[in-house]
Amino acid sequence: MIFLGIVILINMIIFFLMQYNAYKNICIVIDNSFQESIIIDYNNRINKERISSSGTPSNKKVTHVNIQTEQGLEEFEFKDSIEIYKAIQLTEQYMLLKTNPLNPHDFNAIFHEELSKAGLEGKTMIIYHYNNVAHSTEKDFSSFENTIASPKIYIDAKETAAVQGWVDCNLIMYFKYTSPWIYVLFMITNLGIASLYYFSKKKDNSLETNLATQTTKNSTITAEKEIYINHENKEVYIQGKMLRTTPMTFSIIQLLAKDIDTFIPRVQIEKVLWENPEKEDSNVVGNRLNQNLSILRNDLKNFPQYQILYERGKGYKLTKTIKEDETPET
Repeated sequence: MIFLGIVILINMIIFFLMQYNAYKNICIVIDNSFQESIIIDYNNRINKERISSSGTPSNKKVTHVNIQTEQGLEEFEFKDSIEIYKAIQLTEQYMLLKTNPLNPHDFNAIFHEELSKAGLEGKTMIIYHYNNVAHSTEKDFSSFENTIASPKIYIDAKETAAVQGWVDCNLIMYFKYTSPWIYVLFMITNLGIASLYYFSKKKDNSLETNLATQTTKNSTITAEKEIYINHENKEVYIQGKMLRTTPMTFSIIQLLAKDIDTFIPRVQIEKVLWENPEKEDSNVVGNRLNQNLSILRNDLKNFPQYQILYERGKGYKLTKTIKEDETPET
């Protein structure tokens, strides 16, 4: 479960990186297409040769421009110095909007076409602000809550008009605009995780195979293969974990594990520990047996699935405990 949690966490982080990286790349495409749409719409309405920022405009910058209007010579000031071709475009746009206002639907069609040229597909929407009045291509804004929006851009010298675009991109677009290095990271990370899991399982299987091979040659497998007894090394494993034993406790568990849930008389256990227990002091034999049974029971506390039970007249037996969520068969 911990391993699975780590895998999920790592992939969630990578997915977040993918989403963030794609979002940044899509924003660049939207901003570039939107700027291009402003120029195209402006030139369509002014009915003159297109002015393109990709050309070779004059490097001269200005902070103000004087233009002859119907009211006479009018001065337009800018917050920062800008290229003269841009200044002329903004001032002409201001005059143009009075006679030939921007149509949001026409602008939206241009914007959608520019996005398609860049390879970005999705539903688009335009909001056109003029003299603090908004005009939108969509009446219902609810479907655009989670979309990517361009900045609100003022398109005239006196900032009386502004446009903003929205693009509803599906998941395929996010995958398309994710940088290749993110996919490389995803593949390397998951291949690494899969390799670690494979080799760890292979190592565990190898250990189980070696243990099974060893127990087949030199040990007894009992209790539905949960207890392995290595007679040569005098070792006992319960579910792969070694049980601490002494020479006497090993002999006792070895005897009890041969027949799980079968009582072994006390006399029979004594004969395993002593060749002729009847020739020994009965008190000494009894005390030593009780002492070693106590040691074995204490060591079995690390394996709560097993316990040693005693019943007068029958002896001792090794038995599996019943879990709280299990009920004994009747």
